[in-house]
Amino acid sequence: MNHWSNNPQRFRVGVEILIFTLLTIGLTTENPIELVARNEATPTGPKPAMGWSSDWALGCEIITDDEMYWEGEQMARRGLVEAGYTTLIFECAWEIGYEDDWSPKLSKAAFPNGIHSFIQWIKPLGINVGLGTWGGKQLCLRDPQPSSELGMEAPRDLNRYIQSIAEAGVVYLIHRPCDMATPEFLQNPEKAHELDSRYVAMQEAIRNTRSSLFYATGQWGSSPLAQQKKANSWRVSDEQLPTWDSL
Repeated sequence: MNHWSNNPQRFRVGVEILIFTLLTIGLTTENPIELVARNEATPTGPKPAMGWSSDWALGCEIITDDEMYWEGEQMARRGLVEAGYTTLIFECAWEIGYEDDWSPKLSKAAFPNGIHSFIQWIKPLGINVGLGTWGGKQLCLRDPQPSSELGMEAPRDLNRYIQSIAEAGVVYLIHRPCDMATPEFLQNPEKAHELDSRYVAMQEAIRNTRSSLFYATGQWGSSPLAQQKKANSWRVSDEQLPTWDSL
């Protein structure tokens, strides 16, 4: 009988296997669980605020609380809330001026009983409320656009403005002083400085009031790329409509 050690070739293969085994698993103090934990994928970052906006679907003339509640019901009933789309945004038509203390004066159609009342109404659906504002005069008008849509003057007490909506329970604010940016506007130093100062002022008001608002600087743009069909950083689909039958 041939002994294993008497066969040099088989002996060499055995030594190579032993060395390979020692190099791969023998010279580690980590147990299998620690090895798996070390090699697991890097966790993803926090998700951005996701939800549904009234902007294109309902326009900016008149928005009612009943309409918006119905949209929220569709989000919940069709599984969007469960998937993480939990923010219902009144993009416009909710403020019509300012109160004496510079808090927003509310549209009776959008918030007949106040912002907080609507939030408490829709909260059982698992939905939060967001608002959109120009925060003053519109700097980048869409052409053509009637002068009546230039917007209101900025509130003189921006801290109070922010504090009032934060205290009502709003969690998201999209600030859009530049409705449709163009290269000509953004490359003009004076105009770009005015726009930047509006963003900075709003950011400081949020910071001053220690608000936990998610602050979105909604600066849309106009370029040939905006018309492409592939998803990009400022558009992932065509404009939405209040039609839910496809979901």
